[in-house]
Amino acid sequence: MPAKKGTNRFEEFQLEKQASRELLIHDFLSYLKTSRTRHPNVTALAEFVAKHISMNEGKPCNRATLLRNPRYKSILLSHMADNLAAGTKKLAIKDISDPKSQALTLTLQVETSNLKRDNDRLRAYVAQLESTVARADKQVTALAASTPDALQRGLDQAQIRYARACQSLQLVIKHLNSIVSVDMNSRQIVDLTKRVNNVIVNSDIASGFFDWLDANRGIG
Repeated sequence: MPAKKGTNRFEEFQLEKQASRELLIHDFLSYLKTSRTRHPNVTALAEFVAKHISMNEGKPCNRATLLRNPRYKSILLSHMADNLAAGTKKLAIKDISDPKSQALTLTLQVETSNLKRDNDRLRAYVAQLESTVARADKQVTALAASTPDALQRGLDQAQIRYARACQSLQLVIKHLNSIVSVDMNSRQIVDLTKRVNNVIVNSDIASGFFDWLDANRGIG
């Protein structure tokens, strides 16, 4: 049957060739996954794949051809991403050629650094709070041998310091609510940036704070 008027036979040929080459690339990359072959960057991978295509098609294929074609390059980058998933700590920004990807990586690194710094500050504050509570316990013990009036004054002062310490901790947690939370069920203060080993303050240490929260529900 003669071709319809206006049909671009060359374009059809190019599309068929591209689809055939995409299948060839996919098959070869699937083999590379099983062989655990690694490449330091997408250019090296393109060089390796281009040699394979040249042998199969019987004519030279340049790596630049693969990198200039958005569909071929997307397949190569997806393969690189899959192979880096288990070891992204080894990925350096200088190895990322795409400017948008570099900018995104830098942004994520800055955000992670900020979260870590906030988390470290919170842990330092919790340690200081624990020390304050321990000193208050010693003061209460010492006041137990005092006169009734002195004992009452000391207990009132200790109660005020205890309430202020709990209020301060509550404000810190609210300020860092994107990374820190209180778990009312387990009565623990937890790190939201972790899935495991995420307890910052366990229920034994935090019991006084949670007692204060229970007594002051709906306030503040």
